[in-house]
Amino acid sequence: MALEIRPVAGRRDLDTFVRLPFRLYRNEPHWVPPLVHERKQALDRGSNPFFRHAEAEYFLAWRDGRAVGRITAHVDRHFNEFQGNRWGLFGFFECEDDPEVAAALLGAAEGWLRERGRDRMVGPMSFTTNDECGVLIDGMKIAAGCVRLPDLDQCVPDRPPIFIEHAAADKDPLSKWLAGMLSCQVVIRFPNRIVPVERPGYFR
Repeated sequence: MALEIRPVAGRRDLDTFVRLPFRLYRNEPHWVPPLVHERKQALDRGSNPFFRHAEAEYFLAWRDGRAVGRITAHVDRHFNEFQGNRWGLFGFFECEDDPEVAAALLGAAEGWLRERGRDRMVGPMSFTTNDECGVLIDGMKIAAGCVRLPDLDQCVPDRPPIFIEHAAADKDPLSKWLAGMLSCQVVIRFPNRIVPVERPGYFR
């Protein structure tokens, strides 16, 4: 039953890291699964332009040979230079309903950032404000969507109460956003060469 936090090492670990949410949220009706291939590309240090000005470590929590949580810790030099701070960031945080796992993952990320001279840990931000950032704290029964801000499109991930209880409950919010709903009808006509994807897991 011992809990172990280890950095992601190799392609098999990365696959486990990417696919973990599919198990955690398989019974959440409003969870929108990502494209596995796209997630792997985003985490690829060799192809994602983010890593031209940043560094990151990926961690998995293991118990009895099974992955029970994940997190990233990253330092974005462009972000620090623009904001004039020494913040470190965390993201891609997911875990089972277990406060020990959540605390261990956040502790691993904090330790990694502290070793690199960061004086504050901010997140979730996966990886930047142009990606998923923040956490939805209310409205879990509403289908997930995108939030339109004046200068920026941001996707705010829909998280079940487990995430809020373990990762956000005792943290100070950096900012708060309000989301609204607009009821409208949209008709989409697909060209003959484009068809809707109906089979679950088509892009996995």
